[in-house]
Amino acid sequence: ETILGLGIDRIKLPPGVSIEQAKVIYGNSKYVRIVEENFIYKVDPIGVSPRPTADPNTIDEEALKTWHLKKIQADAAWLRPPQGTVVVGIIDTGIDYNHPDITDNIWTDPKNHHTHGFNAVNLKNILDPMDDNTHGTHVGGIVAAVKNEFGATGIDFRAKLMGIKVLNKMGFGESSDIAVGIYF
Repeated sequence: ETILGLGIDRIKLPPGVSIEQAKVIYGNSKYVRIVEENFIYKVDPIGVSPRPTADPNTIDEEALKTWHLKKIQADAAWLRPPQGTVVVGIIDTGIDYNHPDITDNIWTDPKNHHTHGFNAVNLKNILDPMDDNTHGTHVGGIVAAVKNEFGATGIDFRAKLMGIKVLNKMGFGESSDIAVGIYF
């Protein structure tokens, strides 16, 4: 099958043909520039390590929400006036563009006002990057959750998030789909 827009063919090897054999066979063709294995990637589970407090039996919930922002001195950057809109592509399991902590910061395609990114996993629904895993939404929140009275604040709470779904609902994805997402 040809991978959308990249001029790359993804080939399922016949039974009994190893990757090494395929690299030799296809690599010797004048029509092939490069042969690579289509690796499978998986997201790490989401988890937050508790920070120590004066009482070893408690967790500092507020520190769990903001310690990373303090670490990178995000508050100093927030005091500067905005220099235009930054769009950040979240190349992951998609993004829940209806999530209350990020919905105001979701990028919308100016040509198609119902599009918030790209879906390389389900080409039948190519313009809908809805997250069915939560990992991409979590990452998007770290990047650009709005500054409000609930939840955490993102590193750049003014940035716009473009969802680029390259990993499925189980958090798995192929390197070819990731390449398509990057190309998008």
